[in-house]
Amino acid sequence: MKLAIFDIDNCLAQSHWREQYIKGDSKGTINWDNFHQLSGLDEVSPITQKKYAELLIDGYRVVFSTSRPAKWRLLTHHWLRRKLDIADHPAIYMRDDDDMRQAEKVKNASLCRIYEYYATLKTDTVIAFDDHPEVITMYRNNDIEAFHWDVNGLIASSLQPQLAGLHKYD
Repeated sequence: MKLAIFDIDNCLAQSHWREQYIKGDSKGTINWDNFHQLSGLDEVSPITQKKYAELLIDGYRVVFSTSRPAKWRLLTHHWLRRKLDIADHPAIYMRDDDDMRQAEKVKNASLCRIYEYYATLKTDTVIAFDDHPEVITMYRNNDIEAFHWDVNGLIASSLQPQLAGLHKYD
C-alpha cells in the first residue's frame, strides 16, 4: 500500500487570508480560535488538489495531518468532504485541544498514530507534503519522502529531493 500525508493550512487550503487573525494583539496574545473558526471559508489550492487527485489515481491512500486543535475536527471534516469531494470519512490527525507543542512535535506524534493504524496494511511507500521546513525535516528523519509544499506547489528550497514526477506546476 502507498500512503500520502497532506498538511491542510497553507498547503491544501488557501489560508493565507486568515493570517491577519494570528498576528497578535499589543501584548503579543494570539487568538487561534479566530484563525481556525474561519477555515471553513478557505478555498482549496488547485495545484494541491491536482496533486491529491494524481496520487489517488496512482493508488495512494491519503490522510491529513494538521496542527489544528481537535475541537475543529467537524469543521475540517466538512471542508475536506466538500472541497475534495470525499464520499467517506477522511482520516484526519489533529492536535489535542490543550497541546501547545511545536508543529513538528505534534505531527511526529500523529505520524506514530498513523503508523500504528496502518501497520497491519503493510505500507510500502509513505510520502508527505507540508509547508513547514521543521515538519519536512521531521518526516525525513523518519525516512519519509517529504516535499516542502504550499498552495503554489513545490517550494524551491534546499529541502527538495531530486525526484522525477513531483515538481512545481506552472
